[in-house]
Amino acid sequence: YFSGRTAFGTQPLENVVASRAGLNGGQVVVVSNRDAPSVAGTALMLELAPVLASESLNRTVTLISTSGEIGAAGATQLAGELSSQPVDAVIMLGDLTSARARQPVVVPWSGSDVVAPPLLRATLAHSLHANAGIGNRTTVFGGQLARLAFPFTITPQAPLGTAGVPAVLLSLSGDRLPQASGLPPDTNLPPATANRLRRLG
Repeated sequence: YFSGRTAFGTQPLENVVASRAGLNGGQVVVVSNRDAPSVAGTALMLELAPVLASESLNRTVTLISTSGEIGAAGATQLAGELSSQPVDAVIMLGDLTSARARQPVVVPWSGSDVVAPPLLRATLAHSLHANAGIGNRTTVFGGQLARLAFPFTITPQAPLGTAGVPAVLLSLSGDRLPQASGLPPDTNLPPATANRLRRLG
């Protein structure tokens, strides 16, 4: 437990952690905020957990459910914890249910001039396109310069990147916060995921 600033003042919060050890070194961390506007990220982690439990993994995979989205309290706490650990990549799960994708879907920015490593961004973008048919377009050159000159982002991967942890946000809302919660009526999800989302939310 830890105390963090929220929309309701300072509150006791908790990040819930589950880990599956890998055969070799390195660690990939998947993060979702359980009080985010959409429960899709949490639902995806619930689907992912039993799959990981039955697999032999090269790298350790850690699933983390954070709280305190407003004010980024959970992400800030997590950044402090992961900055002293050997972490290859952090994938923050954001809006996964929007009917239309706003680019970039893989968001690399932090609260400083640190940007997620190109290999992490390219690997996730390739996997996203191959498995879900969703492309990722990087920010145009002028936009990248502006981001680096005036680093500011409101999305939840920012505290980790600022702490030197290689982190990206995977979100169909791009580098904006989701506008609404729930499942859009025209969202086409796999039946198991759709059913889980409806049970949770």
